[in-house]
Amino acid sequence: MGPEPLNQRLARFASVVKLNQNYNLTYSSQPPSDSRFQIQKRLLPTGNDSDWIIIRIYYPLPNALEVLVKNTTGTDIIVKPFLIQNGAPVDLRNHVGTCGANNFHYENGTIEFVVNGKANCQVRVRLSSYVKLTARLSIPVMDFFNNNGPTTFITNICAFLNIDPGRLKIVGLREGSTIV
Repeated sequence: MGPEPLNQRLARFASVVKLNQNYNLTYSSQPPSDSRFQIQKRLLPTGNDSDWIIIRIYYPLPNALEVLVKNTTGTDIIVKPFLIQNGAPVDLRNHVGTCGANNFHYENGTIEFVVNGKANCQVRVRLSSYVKLTARLSIPVMDFFNNNGPTTFITNICAFLNIDPGRLKIVGLREGSTIV
């Protein structure tokens, strides 16, 4: 028999869902610190690219979250969030072909992400032990995007903190106060 597994096995929970829908996944307590999601292949060995679901999870405590996708080499790659385009949050239903497309709504602690039927689409959402930073800039949102703002901001902050730019991501952007 041997010693007990010390809860180090990957717990698996199967669910039946209607494809091409949005789902709110709720937990009776704190969500898991590491979760993996995928649509099981039913008919084709390569998966069906037109199958997708969007999952939304609420994290009640402030957390630093990562969304990763298992790529063909078997390693995880971090997927950057879509954030805001033209001053409005991106509707993930327009990006269901991108495995792991995600938005983190920091105002209410909710992350939403796409899982599609592509053969290698396995999305992993996990808590990370990174420092979160909130910054306030005094620049119109459109000017920020028109002048390559996200890349410049990340480059400058990473240079200041002396860290690799791949470790920093922008999770939200919103317009601030109005001039009266």
